[in-house]
Amino acid sequence: MQTRDNRPASTGASARGILYVATGAACRDEAVISARSVKTAWPQIPIAIKTDGPVDQHYFDQIDLISDSPDNLAKVRHLAETPFERTLFLDSDTYCLHPMPELFGILDRFDLAAAHEAGRFATRWEAGTEVFVRNLEIPECFPEYNTGVIAFRRDAEVFRMFARWERLCKEARRAQIPDSKDQPSFRHAIYESGLRVAALPPEYNFRLVCSGFARGPIKLIHGRWKYGPIGETPEQIFATLARTFNENVGPRTFVHAFGMICGHGPSTIPFDDPKRACILGETRPLKDEVDSLASQVNALTDQASDLLQQLQIIKQSKSWKITQPLRFLRIKLFDRVN
Repeated sequence: MQTRDNRPASTGASARGILYVATGAACRDEAVISARSVKTAWPQIPIAIKTDGPVDQHYFDQIDLISDSPDNLAKVRHLAETPFERTLFLDSDTYCLHPMPELFGILDRFDLAAAHEAGRFATRWEAGTEVFVRNLEIPECFPEYNTGVIAFRRDAEVFRMFARWERLCKEARRAQIPDSKDQPSFRHAIYESGLRVAALPPEYNFRLVCSGFARGPIKLIHGRWKYGPIGETPEQIFATLARTFNENVGPRTFVHAFGMICGHGPSTIPFDDPKRACILGETRPLKDEVDSLASQVNALTDQASDLLQQLQIIKQSKSWKITQPLRFLRIKLFDRVN
């Protein structure tokens, strides 16, 4: 059931846009925050959402109502229903910092693009012990892809892989040791497929679940902050993280308990720059900058005072008084010419 469609009439088959699938009030609220960040950073990109309840219509160009799936597979089931020829799917717990049109451009050469899972493999609990979810049919050098950020083309083979992914998810839920996570099944479906898959760097899916490395601007944050307080609202938390993550854009590592630690190489900052290590959530004290500016102002004031004294001496000299009529005539002639 479609409740709203604000898109202009289609003029071709090359439409590009962002898709959310959000079920449940919490995820719907998250999706609104995420979409608002997209509209702020990337206002021209269309946004569609498939959801099971009301959302703020101001941030979505198309809203489709779906039934909440009891198996928690709404995302897997509805990806193929995208209204776009080229789609960037985003989980609801994402936050956009910069436009990312290159994620559509990469689909010129690839069928699908996603980032490697930061933890490489999903885990589950067996007999009180946390273990990796393993598949002996797939080499361990082929890690999971994170399914929170996926760029894909409208293509029969891609949609066939999505259908296979859903079947594998259902099988995992019926297994002797049930597993409700979707990424192991996505890994399996991708491995079996003949799709051309591009591995995105972490700047396009910077996860909050563990420490991470970045080189260049971080364009999209993904996850829920579950550590020390750094903001009262989700948007304040993301703003704090954005300030920490992109204080500089050189090679750097994020550590939850501290912040960003910078390395070396192109775009990095000097070793003696105090911004080299950016403490998580800090608002840098302005006292040193204020004192420096005050010192510069005082120096300029002293220079101005010296110049005024010199000008006063010149004005009191005989040469100044003798040449005054010539200066007056020059000013009049200059004004007449202009």
